[in-house]
Amino acid sequence: MAKSDVVILGAGVSGLTTALLLSRTDKYDVTVVAYHMPGDYDVEYASPWAGANYLPVSVRGTRATEWDRNTWPELARLAREVPEAGIHFQDVHVYNRKKDAGSATATWFSELLSPNPWFKDLLPNFKELSASDLPAGVDSGTTFTSVCMNTALYLPWLASQCLKHGVTLKRGMVKHICDAPALHQSGRAAQVVVNCTGLLAARLGGVEDRTVTAARGQIVLVRNNPSRMYQVSGSDDGEDEVTYIMARAAGGGTILGGTFQKDKWESQPDPNQALRIMKRAVDVCPELTGGKGTEALDVVRHAVGLRPLREGGIRLEKEKINGVWVVHNYGHEPKAGEVLVHNTYIGVNFIDTYFRTGLYPAPKPEILGKEAEGTIVAFGPSIDPAEGFEVGDRVAYISGNGAYAEFTVAPVARTIKVPSSIPASYAAAGLLQGLTALTLVREAHAVQKHDWILVHAAAGGVGLWLCQILRGIGARTIGTASTPEKIELAKRNGADWMVDYSHEDIATRVKEITSGEGVIAVFDGVGKTTFEADLEVLARKGSLISFGSASGP
Repeated sequence: MAKSDVVILGAGVSGLTTALLLSRTDKYDVTVVAYHMPGDYDVEYASPWAGANYLPVSVRGTRATEWDRNTWPELARLAREVPEAGIHFQDVHVYNRKKDAGSATATWFSELLSPNPWFKDLLPNFKELSASDLPAGVDSGTTFTSVCMNTALYLPWLASQCLKHGVTLKRGMVKHICDAPALHQSGRAAQVVVNCTGLLAARLGGVEDRTVTAARGQIVLVRNNPSRMYQVSGSDDGEDEVTYIMARAAGGGTILGGTFQKDKWESQPDPNQALRIMKRAVDVCPELTGGKGTEALDVVRHAVGLRPLREGGIRLEKEKINGVWVVHNYGHEPKAGEVLVHNTYIGVNFIDTYFRTGLYPAPKPEILGKEAEGTIVAFGPSIDPAEGFEVGDRVAYISGNGAYAEFTVAPVARTIKVPSSIPASYAAAGLLQGLTALTLVREAHAVQKHDWILVHAAAGGVGLWLCQILRGIGARTIGTASTPEKIELAKRNGADWMVDYSHEDIATRVKEITSGEGVIAVFDGVGKTTFEADLEVLARKGSLISFGSASGP
């Protein structure tokens, strides 16, 4: 059977690992195209600067937990059986300080800092530390055996394994995602492109993901050897400065870290930050210098790498861009206060057309969609169980944009559970329109019993909600629509009178219905074609609430 041609963009750990996994089957002919390759050092090529180690920060019950659980056996196998990969076992102490609670680092590490994390039965030698094992200022801690890798060895090893399995590695600069298929080594156009570009996803044509930014990481590489790895819940030097120590395998030196500075792109090490990093490291692990202080640190170099960070969480999805199938593989899990939802039904609203036409400006490319119904598959860190959500819950949510997707990261504050009695399609279609209608009658104009109210487009989504709510309040509702079917639908949902504007004059008919009194409020989602009539039928001190412009502004 003929193999499928695949081009992978990016030769960091994600790109090379993807290439290796695909090439181990007989189904794919893989070409990796990247501006930077193993052996390069550039501030935007993040992988060579990494420590890196295995410290699970994924929250129990999430997709990321399963990824972490499945990753450990392979890392352990490499540490045991493949020394040339540059991975070795190392014990770790994780220190938790109560005063860091609520900080960005402690929130991110909430599961790692727990005395009862999901991985305690996965990683060897897990136990809580006794008080005598804790340094001053640390309130609790755990220890277990993990791994640390020397990326200076691991990246070339990954590349060599790719070559062994028939992968082609090519240097290249791709300006648009649709240029990638032509770069396959066979000369044929690849059927699939896998986007593992990290930071480049923010600038890559056809992708231009404006939610991708840099998280600046500054470290110090020293020759001094600690007896184990260390991770601390925070630091006293600010929320964007963190404390960790890890010894790379095979003579790769010891990494002292560090910083996690979102939206910071400065490529040069900050001397003052370097001093603080070294001081924190020596305070946590005095044996680094035999108790002699930072002056006894034997520095190899100071370095800065830019981690790719994506607001809204990981992008792991496929889409067709100008006829090219693209699989995106970059970003991270949901941040604090967010849930990842597998969408079942997606609400389509008129406001989506405003973004399509450019009436409402939005960065391109933009994933549209304001609401959906689906199932929670993952949490961001530090979701309080008291908020009542669990993985597997049916929920509906409102997002800024982004619901037209298989998976969407949604804010917990705008997410609600869906009762089993409500069909999924109803939940997806009703939330945004229903809340709009409630806001109109409670806040835009507080409707009272017996008020005369005019509702334009009464058979539309918001219009039907308004008719039902207004009937419940006891208002006298006049609706407008253009066909007998729409008129009948609005009446069934609560409209007391209807005006067929296809052949009736709105102002004249409303005055007839109200005996010349007019209406105390008009709810108008139509705009241009109804504006003059609205002004004519308003009673003294009445309210005209314009919440849309279907006919134009």
